[in-house]
Amino acid sequence: MSDPEQLLRDALQDRAERTSYDATPLADVESGAYRLRRRRRTVGAALTAAAAVVVVVVPLAVVAAQDPETVPAPAPTTTPSVPTPTTTPTTPAPSGGPPQIAYAEGDRIHEPGGRVFQLPRDLGVSGFVAYRGGYLVADARYFEGSVGLTRYDAGGRAVASWTSAGRPVSSADGLVTTWTSFAPPESGTTAPTLVHVASSTGDGPEVTQELDLIQPSVVGMVGVDVVIEGGFGAGGVWATDLVSAPRRIEVLDRATDVSDAQGLIAGSVDQDAIGRVVDAATGEVLWERQGVTVSAFSPDGRYAVATASQGGRREIVEARTGEVLAEVKASGEEHFPTLLELTWEDDGHLLGDLAFNCCAHLGRVDLDGNITPARPRGEIGGTGFVFAATS
Repeated sequence: MSDPEQLLRDALQDRAERTSYDATPLADVESGAYRLRRRRRTVGAALTAAAAVVVVVVPLAVVAAQDPETVPAPAPTTTPSVPTPTTTPTTPAPSGGPPQIAYAEGDRIHEPGGRVFQLPRDLGVSGFVAYRGGYLVADARYFEGSVGLTRYDAGGRAVASWTSAGRPVSSADGLVTTWTSFAPPESGTTAPTLVHVASSTGDGPEVTQELDLIQPSVVGMVGVDVVIEGGFGAGGVWATDLVSAPRRIEVLDRATDVSDAQGLIAGSVDQDAIGRVVDAATGEVLWERQGVTVSAFSPDGRYAVATASQGGRREIVEARTGEVLAEVKASGEEHFPTLLELTWEDDGHLLGDLAFNCCAHLGRVDLDGNITPARPRGEIGGTGFVFAATS
């Protein structure tokens, strides 16, 4: 019988050999997106093949995330449906309808079909993705760059936990999920710093790679590469396929989002003074602008959100050129005066987390920058809304 570790190495090597990092010219964007989708299927195939021969042992809770056995999750308020991979729909959303993507408010995840997935109370949510019938949730227990990360099964029970930074992120098609784990220095424990990649829907192994970074966080996935932002120390932006050594994206100090569809990374340099959009394959700076942060690529990668460092002005821009399409008309509006966050609901609409009279509201933003109310409204003193993170 073949050595299981060798079989896993062969599967990962095969995945690496199928990956190309050649530049994608502007005229070939459509065919480039098709190649990236083919690469995603290659990742899924490699994970499935690896599942047949090896189980990769992954460290569970390290200090910041409590032991699931001592802190059981309460029973869901409704019987949770088995969530589908958290992908962003491309069909237009009705102006006044409920959100078409999952969102969290307090200790509840609201699914597009109307069901509510109950999480443990008082932990909060800073990020989440649908994962293997349940959810992978980053809580709000933030301490010096770290958060608790817990996997909940379909019944709302905590089955695994880690210490992490940032939030878990799924691939654009929802089939693969990635996150980081580490032992925080103040814990007094020892564990490797890892980046994890695993099938979102199956029971295959978690493929990991050890990182020489301090408290890194995942930004997203472009093709088979996981884009990572370093934490303390060396910092920087890195990309890895978990086979070769991580390579640094030299033209970025920080990263805010990625577009798998277009092969783009948004980020900044000079202590966030200059926002940039970079070609992930070549490292070429496609455009930059002083005094803005670029984030939130649309699902098709055509658009992004640019936020002014001073005053918080939000603009919808062309992702590859930076051309301004519209200003988001939020600040100063009677009903939605303060815009906290924007997340794409589909290729033509964003959902805005807006604050008014101590309440959190959801507003829907079109490509002209106009806001119409979406139905959910948070309670007084609520924590606002958090949306699932996809590449």
